[in-house]
Amino acid sequence: DTISAGNVVGLAMAMTAEGVHDFGLRFGDIEAYLGVVEDIAFRRGIGAELAEGARKLARKYGGEALALENKGLEYPGYDPRGSYGMALAYATSERGACHLRSFAVGAEAFGDIDPFTLEGKAQLVIRDQNHNSVKWTGIFCDFWAIEIADIAQLIAAATGHPYQADEMMTIGERIWNLGRLFNVREGFGRADDYPPPAIFERPLPAGAAAGKNLVREEYEAALDEYYRLRGWTPEGRPTPEKLKELGLGELA
Repeated sequence: DTISAGNVVGLAMAMTAEGVHDFGLRFGDIEAYLGVVEDIAFRRGIGAELAEGARKLARKYGGEALALENKGLEYPGYDPRGSYGMALAYATSERGACHLRSFAVGAEAFGDIDPFTLEGKAQLVIRDQNHNSVKWTGIFCDFWAIEIADIAQLIAAATGHPYQADEMMTIGERIWNLGRLFNVREGFGRADDYPPPAIFERPLPAGAAAGKNLVREEYEAALDEYYRLRGWTPEGRPTPEKLKELGLGELA
């Protein structure tokens, strides 16, 4: 899609600029950019390699230090070095760097929450993830900033069951844990719940977040808190107690 395409072309440009591998793509060359997007679609020339995504491209040419992805899904436009909550949101998403699982940057950019700390972000991300699990399961539009109480009211009207907001959030938590169980079965664990190296090692060069990057020890603490609040083990596996609480005891 547009997010992954833009990200992987940007990676190719960065790898060219830093001498990792010359793809013939340079920042500011609009014509080359527009041409390679079509090459990706038809898998022509270097487009065939870029079509495989940022992770495979970086690993093939040794550009892992520049790649911005998690679990193989490319970062969208909300850089965690300017919105620390998004680091945890992307990394703990079951499908990789997806801003639709938790949009922590919304609270950080438009609320009174400090974007340059991880304190309190585990609670924020979990709340978003549970809420959005219900929202997407109900096939609600992303651009409708609907509250969980309103979702409960609408689903109650459609089904006849008197859903309440708290019950809907529990359903969202159940959905999230099911997704985690799928990933655990497929071999994912704590090691997959980290931002890429650039987020820790390469401060942003300009803008409002110039000079900012995450500190690995602080992220470790935030991830520990996230797992604890989720009722998961330190390795990120849902505990039997949590699964029983959610009515998923048979999957423990």
